[in-house]
Amino acid sequence: MVRTLIVLAGLGAAAATATLAGCNKPQPPAEKAAAPHKDGDHKDADHKGGDHKGEGHGHKPGAHGGTIVSLGQDSYHAEVVFEKDGGVRLYMLGKDESTPQEVQVQDLVGYVTPAGATDAVQVKFAADPQKGDAAGKTTQFAAKLPHDLHGKAVRVTINNVQVGAERFRVEFSNEKDGKDGKAGHGH
Repeated sequence: MVRTLIVLAGLGAAAATATLAGCNKPQPPAEKAAAPHKDGDHKDADHKGGDHKGEGHGHKPGAHGGTIVSLGQDSYHAEVVFEKDGGVRLYMLGKDESTPQEVQVQDLVGYVTPAGATDAVQVKFAADPQKGDAAGKTTQFAAKLPHDLHGKAVRVTINNVQVGAERFRVEFSNEKDGKDGKAGHGH
């Protein structure tokens, strides 16, 4: 009986040690969700600026005429512009939605899904550094939609946008929300 208790106690100590050792392993940075949103549908009590309605907020129109997309909990933003020729531009912005945010030059992979479809097409968003961007940094990415998707309603998801040490998932679309004729901003 005593021998059984000692063996069980030893197993318990080994399990506790294994559990504690697992807690000390470094974890990869969590990918934070980011998505465009409508006025009043994003809950963030700490957000300053924007057009507040109740607990949520909206974003001012983008400087390039695009849709503002929040990254994380409004840590950063991006402005998305769909061009008539099928081009898509992603302008990286800071917390205040108007200051350009330099990020590492990186290739982004967007998954474009036409409205009403379930299959996505991969589209590469290439870094397009602007005048004044530091070496190895960019404030803009550009992509071209496949010709058969020009002018069609699409939803785009980019799973891995790195800003500093953080990674974000970004979703946006050019679909009309029906209320004001502007591109959809919903989560």
